[in-house]
Amino acid sequence: MPNQLETIKKLEKKLADHFKHRHLTQAADGVFMVALRNNIDVERLIDLIESGEALDKTFFTAKGGNLLDFVSPELKEATLALCDLCVGGNGGMASVGRGEFAICLLSNFYATGSKAGRGDLEVNGTYEEVKWNAGKIGPNSDSGRLINERLTKLAGNLIRGKDYLPFRKSNTKHYSGSEIQRLNALYWEAVVGEPNTTLTDNQLKSLFVERSFKKTFTVSDSVFVANSNADFVRFTSVEQAVEYYRSRLDNLELELRANQNNPATIYLHV
Repeated sequence: MPNQLETIKKLEKKLADHFKHRHLTQAADGVFMVALRNNIDVERLIDLIESGEALDKTFFTAKGGNLLDFVSPELKEATLALCDLCVGGNGGMASVGRGEFAICLLSNFYATGSKAGRGDLEVNGTYEEVKWNAGKIGPNSDSGRLINERLTKLAGNLIRGKDYLPFRKSNTKHYSGSEIQRLNALYWEAVVGEPNTTLTDNQLKSLFVERSFKKTFTVSDSVFVANSNADFVRFTSVEQAVEYYRSRLDNLELELRANQNNPATIYLHV
């Protein structure tokens, strides 16, 4: 037991410049348990991190791949578990989310939690937004309830039933193709105030992608999107993101709500 306590104290010392109080305890305990469950000596883990062997820094300029390909072979099995660790709670920089903590730790804090109100990570003076396993972005923060109120006014008698959401099968099955395209256009107008006569489903998704990434890039220099298996893609411009998702629109999911505060967003996958 004394040796384990000393090991935890060493972890806490390693993390103390980046986390305080209960968040420091949470981070150290999380890393300790990941190492224990994956049969990794914590002292060895710290050595790999401090030597720069834990994560190859070429990861930070890679446009895509799998995070595990940039990690020391000794840490591959543990890395996904580290990616599930979140430190802190809601409240600005108190929270380091999924994927973010692992990247910071394994890079020996070459990447750190952003404190500038820009992105999630600060990496050598640049800011990166991290979307791990179906992270979401949207064109604005307007609530689904507010959007629904606008749509109801815009669409009037075109809506049959109490409300309408694009892509919701319980709604769309009651409308013709031309009616759906008209309602898609009105929904987009309700979201951002931009009028169109008609929009196909894929046109609506394309607009969501472009406008959402434009908003994200106003505060970030890059956007990192990863699946749960650590496959990732990194965008450094709106144009790159639009081009990437253009061939994936059929599988692109949106989160739309009519009577809740959730904003209209898209789920990001690789």
